[in-house]
Amino acid sequence: MNLRPLRTFRRPRTWRFALLAVLAIALLSFGRVPGDAAAGLSDYSSTLYLSGAASSTPGLGGSYKLATVATPGQPAGAPTPTVAGAGVLTGTYQYEYTVVDPTGGETPAGMASAGQTVTAKSFNINGLPTGVTVRLYRTCSCSSTLYYKIAQLVPGAAA
Repeated sequence: MNLRPLRTFRRPRTWRFALLAVLAIALLSFGRVPGDAAAGLSDYSSTLYLSGAASSTPGLGGSYKLATVATPGQPAGAPTPTVAGAGVLTGTYQYEYTVVDPTGGETPAGMASAGQTVTAKSFNINGLPTGVTVRLYRTCSCSSTLYYKIAQLVPGAAA
């Protein structure tokens, strides 16, 4: 009896490359998905800036809005509170402010004012920028070290 060697059938190696090519063509033929972003340089006629406001686009949590105007930047100096007369404030107070950009983004707070100790008084706050929306914050050593928003001053609005 003569035994013949066992031959196994092997596909040629070219079938792998052919399969890869077919898959690549299939993926490319699908084209773009409707939800894909399609923005090129020519879609924007002006410079874009990052706003301090969070993006409202679903799925982009932690991202910022794009604005076509520059954000106001860091506040330049500390506000200057002056005692205005009789009021309800008692304790040592400090003030700081932020500037709000057109998209609602807020700058980091600037320098805090020097602390002023009063008993049953009120304050006038000077040294705030004009022509921009300003948010004014106050803290009192009598309660905590946190700053609380006490006013939003919009340009052209009555104080």
